Amino acid sequence: MATVEKTERELNDAKVQLEKAEKALEEFVKGGDGQWLEVLKGRLRGEGGTAAQREEWKAEKNELAEEKKRLEAEVTRWSVEVTEWGAKLRELDTRP
Repeated sequence: MATVEKTERELNDAKVQLEKAEKALEEFVKGGDGQWLEVLKGRLRGEGGTAAQREEWKAEKNELAEEKKRLEAEVTRWSVEVTEWGAKLRELDTRP
């Protein structure tokens, strides 16, 4: 029974972490950084700006894109954790 309780705690902890990761990603996408990333992508698709400006925009875009990628990876990681702990709990609950 202790194993079931421990697994339930792990599952709940993973759910909390998943919620935090999803919130952080949502804040990034809807917040200033996510909006700025989209602006930079648009600027780089266009023809405007000097070569120096375009290099600066590209570097900043890459940095923001990496941050978004990191946040997405965190969501994926915790989603997998929730799935795995849920499966483990179901396995323990179905044992005779």
